[in-house]
Amino acid sequence: MSATGNSKISPTIACQNPSTNRRAAPGRKVDAKFFAMQVQIASLRSLSDKEDDRASCVTYLQQWLIHFHPERPDIVAQMSAMAKELGGTLHTPRLPWKYRWLEVFLGLHWAKVVQMKLRDGKCLLLSGWDRMLLRIENRRLVQ
Repeated sequence: MSATGNSKISPTIACQNPSTNRRAAPGRKVDAKFFAMQVQIASLRSLSDKEDDRASCVTYLQQWLIHFHPERPDIVAQMSAMAKELGGTLHTPRLPWKYRWLEVFLGLHWAKVVQMKLRDGKCLLLSGWDRMLLRIENRRLVQ
């Protein structure tokens, strides 16, 4: 129960803070993410190196490929080599259906930029809405 006597828990919005997604040092962040992925895959393979585990690693690489393609061809090549070593292949990533039409007109890079900006805007809108509802609820509790 909260200090005001209200036992309700207000829902939180699972959005990243758009201000933390600035492109201050994108190379370092991307390199760090890829390094972390390599460590995670190596860790899993050290525990168990079954066919299912290797297939899971290829799926993991495929799901993250969109974050590196086409901006970092060096990492994409390393990921493809890792997938081949694991017994799989990586396919060219595709954007969700909502953004594919943008990819046709603007290209993959700019369609990804639009997707990120729209996601950031949606999060800002939802967090503002949540703050407004919290203020309204707090006013009701005070009265």
